Amino acid sequence: RIFIASDSLQTFKDYLEHETVLRDSLIESQGKPLSAWKRSFVMSLALRKPTRANVIGIRLRSRLLTEGWVAPHYLHENADAIHNNVTHFTSFINFVRQTTSEEVNDNNQIWRDRRVNSGHHRLYRGVPMASALDFILGTSMTNQADTALQLAMSVAMARTLEDAPDELVDVVLMNGYSGFGLDGRVPDKNTDKINNLFIGRSPKTASSAAELNYIGDRDVKTANTTLHLRILKVRTILVGHAEMIEIPWLALHANRNLEIHLLEEEVN
Repeated sequence: RIFIASDSLQTFKDYLEHETVLRDSLIESQGKPLSAWKRSFVMSLALRKPTRANVIGIRLRSRLLTEGWVAPHYLHENADAIHNNVTHFTSFINFVRQTTSEEVNDNNQIWRDRRVNSGHHRLYRGVPMASALDFILGTSMTNQADTALQLAMSVAMARTLEDAPDELVDVVLMNGYSGFGLDGRVPDKNTDKINNLFIGRSPKTASSAAELNYIGDRDVKTANTTLHLRILKVRTILVGHAEMIEIPWLALHANRNLEIHLLEEEVN
């Protein structure tokens, strides 16, 4: 016999549940690619509603629609990950273009964008959320904060698909998925984060939509869950010296079908 304080007992039970989920998903995925295991693990977590934070092993909090966009911060810090993501993003974008029609922003009918030196955004409505889930799962992320967010987004989508298998997302290729005309970004000197992902509205002093030259990246969204794909120019040190590199990046805005499930790592 052993006496364990209630807090320690609960911690042990949570660890055992976490390990059981992990073992079951590994057994189910024997002989399959790692990407298939990741999807199986996410689906296993998704079926446990609501997943407690300690089952995943990180502290999570609900993310509300009014809090806006979620995006990784560290897609620039690993050369191998960047290389993999270049291919991965291109493959997904080709799929989107082959299966979905582009909606042109003629006469600013969708978003106000009258900029001259811009590739302009390309909207593709009605991409299967299941395909977007596979894309997010396959994106190479190497920083712990990014992978925690990747898991949270994936579990959110998987749970939504359990209730609505035909759920759709809208994909926007920001600036035409091109680095044309973009300024470079510099990571935060203390955290190495990319904090300034979005380009703001222009001019900032505009008092009405008619006065806007550009609506701003944060308002480039639809009523559906919206996925931004973009090229970001980042000054980073990966080969011994500072260099401006074009890096694929993503951001996600949840609609109400997804918002009640979306979780994010809680940071002190």
